[in-house]
Amino acid sequence: MKKLTDILNKELDSYNRFLVLLDDQHQQLACRDLEGLNKTNAELDLLCNKVSELERERQKIVKDISKRMELSPSNLTLDDILSRLDGISNESLQQLRKAIVDTHEHIEEKRKRNEFLINKSRQLITKSVKILSSKPSHVYGQPGQSKVKARGGKVVNHAV
Repeated sequence: MKKLTDILNKELDSYNRFLVLLDDQHQQLACRDLEGLNKTNAELDLLCNKVSELERERQKIVKDISKRMELSPSNLTLDDILSRLDGISNESLQQLRKAIVDTHEHIEEKRKRNEFLINKSRQLITKSVKILSSKPSHVYGQPGQSKVKARGGKVVNHAV
């Protein structure tokens, strides 16, 4: 069970790092820090790869445990293993499982929050591009003269 505990601790550490990076990403989105955002996204990609490796390693460990416990490894979950354990091993694994589930829920909340910000930014950019790229239409001013007037919105100059 030590191997399983060790790998679960590594996964929990990685998930906690995810939380920190998602907070960084949120801050960078809010401040429009593209350089920092690119760096954080690269770190998130590397961390995703690391978590995938840890997950594969955990699956191998669970498969080995299932053989020793004479259980079917096909759909074996951590809960199945925990239900057959007692004592300190069970208690520490239960705490780890709860911490991982809780952390994963926090990750999902923060991911959704950041996704919302990204989508709002995309919408704002799309509207801005439409305003800036709208074709001018001709309208009549004084008799016989036409003026060019922009369609679809206003462009505001914020220069002081």
